[in-house]
Amino acid sequence: MGQACEKLSRRCCISRFLRIIGVRQPPRQHVEERLIQKYGDDFNGTDYDESPQSKDVYPFLLDREIGEWLVFTKFMIILRGPPGSGKSHLAGCIKTRFPTTHICSADNYHLSNANHFEDYRFDSERQEAAHRDCEAEAKLYAGRGVSPLVIDNANMRSYEYHPYTEIARLFDYNVIMVIPQTPWRFDVQSLAEKNVNHFSAETISSMISQFEPIVYPLYYGWCFAGSPSSNRSSSLLLEKADKILPNEVTDKMIKEFHDSFFSALDVPYVRRRLASLCGFDQDVDRDQLATFWSSAVNPCFGSVSEPCQAVERARPHCTAFFAKCGHAPDASEYAQRSAVREALLGSIHTFNVEGLFITKRTVGLRIRLTDLDQFALWGGLDNESVDGHAPAQSRPRGCRAHVTLALASGVPAVETGFDALRIMDAELAQRPDVCKIDMHDGILREILTSSPADSESLDYTFYYQYSMPKTARLMYAAFY
Repeated sequence: MGQACEKLSRRCCISRFLRIIGVRQPPRQHVEERLIQKYGDDFNGTDYDESPQSKDVYPFLLDREIGEWLVFTKFMIILRGPPGSGKSHLAGCIKTRFPTTHICSADNYHLSNANHFEDYRFDSERQEAAHRDCEAEAKLYAGRGVSPLVIDNANMRSYEYHPYTEIARLFDYNVIMVIPQTPWRFDVQSLAEKNVNHFSAETISSMISQFEPIVYPLYYGWCFAGSPSSNRSSSLLLEKADKILPNEVTDKMIKEFHDSFFSALDVPYVRRRLASLCGFDQDVDRDQLATFWSSAVNPCFGSVSEPCQAVERARPHCTAFFAKCGHAPDASEYAQRSAVREALLGSIHTFNVEGLFITKRTVGLRIRLTDLDQFALWGGLDNESVDGHAPAQSRPRGCRAHVTLALASGVPAVETGFDALRIMDAELAQRPDVCKIDMHDGILREILTSSPADSESLDYTFYYQYSMPKTARLMYAAFY
């Protein structure tokens, strides 16, 4: 792996020097799909396999599309593991692969003199000061939008990495947590020999005994690309002038979904029905009626107005499993799935957006899972009771998949999933639509669904079903 990084570094330096003096290298004619390139730099992916650490290969280093997300949107990579396990080596490889990387490490503040400490528990004041400085540095660079932002500390326990996940949440960073895949990563004797800070075997053994192997997020899910990093204005864009950046794709799609929403409200019958459900006069105009729901996402679903600020906005996403920071039933089983562990290192899927639904509670998107990889990551409660009733028959797996776009005042985001299940129950019961209205790109259906206010009565949902599903590229991630 070390030889691989040296080769990557030499190629980067040569290619950058050639670009500076005005020389462009011609692209290779035959490059494997799995190889990544740094906007003009060619990398031979087999370099990674020449190392005896052949498992030390990560999608975020090799996959070009994931690399673009890491560079042009905000990503924080939190490294975890005892001293000597290969964290700093991996951080260097990330820096070589992505020159815009900034590495934050407590070692930079005081551990250069670590030969003076012989126990992880000693010199606690000095260590705490170093970690406070490291956290302040991470917050400073996150505020600037630097990406990728690498945290190169042990992060053995939750309280150690928690400040960084909070910074990531504050500044809209995706988080990737990585344990180096070196064969010796938990071998005490090897770590004692390899760590540059001269921690003893006894100290390292104590650290390993406190290691928390599973990091539970609030939820796992597939997310749209987030807000742009500082690299958006970088000279790197000169070579990408003809390509839409990931965050621009998100902006464009949210606008398209809002256009569908407004198209539905433009239909007089729909507007009158929703006005009645939502407590407006029958002659309310479209824009005024739309204020009943506040955007639940960033970028804003609609114009940035007062209602847009009424609820805390999150990245648009499709929740795969609500872990509740480890307190949800089956959280451990889900976290230990091999598909989950692998996907958290970088995985982007194509999803079908089948339509947009509007209720007096929520505005959301109905998502259809389409391949085995997506189902392997799905942990949604498709057969959960709705409005006090268990489903009359087993619902199709994945039918709860949705994206929350907007919410009525006081309505929690979880209600969007229940609205998706209400639509599915109506379809399974073969309940006839109240009406169908032809739209330019689909059909607007009025569906009778169960009501959360009264389990014995029916409610109304408007479902804008696209004639051709819209596709979206979403990245699997954990949200802490």
